[in-house]
Amino acid sequence: MTAKLIIVMGVSGTGKSTLAKSLADRLGFPFVDGDDHHPKGNIEKMSRGEALNDQDRLPWLGHLREIGIRKLKEEFHRNSNQSGGTTAAEEEDVGVVLACSSLKGLYRQILRGKLKVERAPEIRPEEIVYELREADQEIPPSSLPSTYFIWIKGDKETLRDRMLKRQGHFFKATMLDGQFEVLEPPEGEPGVVVVPLEPSTEEQTDITLEGLRTIARAEPATTRKS
Repeated sequence: MTAKLIIVMGVSGTGKSTLAKSLADRLGFPFVDGDDHHPKGNIEKMSRGEALNDQDRLPWLGHLREIGIRKLKEEFHRNSNQSGGTTAAEEEDVGVVLACSSLKGLYRQILRGKLKVERAPEIRPEEIVYELREADQEIPPSSLPSTYFIWIKGDKETLRDRMLKRQGHFFKATMLDGQFEVLEPPEGEPGVVVVPLEPSTEEQTDITLEGLRTIARAEPATTRKS
């Protein structure tokens, strides 16, 4: 059995949730929208047109990783129950598709499980600070999911036009410049598929699935973890 955490990433307005839902439907995996799990303070801040900083994002990203792992465990148990506890459950892939901006390499390392988010010792009672440390290296790689990032790559002006037409979302088009400034493209990182912005959702899904198959063919099974 291979456990797959597939994360559709990119700046706001690229259609991460739309592609992630389509991909989840094709694969038969559950879908998680990262925006649904922002704490109230983050949503209020973005609604005011203020960009989130790392301290806003770190606990959110750590929580998304936990959600992904929990969902994978639920999927494995569901498959095991459906197969009556036979070895069929161990042979069938399980996965979760997550939509999350994942703009920085640091953020992607959290979602890969390489870095762990922890609350730092209190400096002042009214201040909460989060810090990062390396994840537990004693966990065998075979017990971790294979983590893939699907980057929807598009130009700023096309995205700005899309966002100006978008209704009812807390992210403001004026924040797009800041996202592009923060963006660290994932090209060259392991397990990354680059998908252009322009094709239809169906075409993007086809591109994604072919990219994932190409990665699977190119890497030995022992190197596909996280």
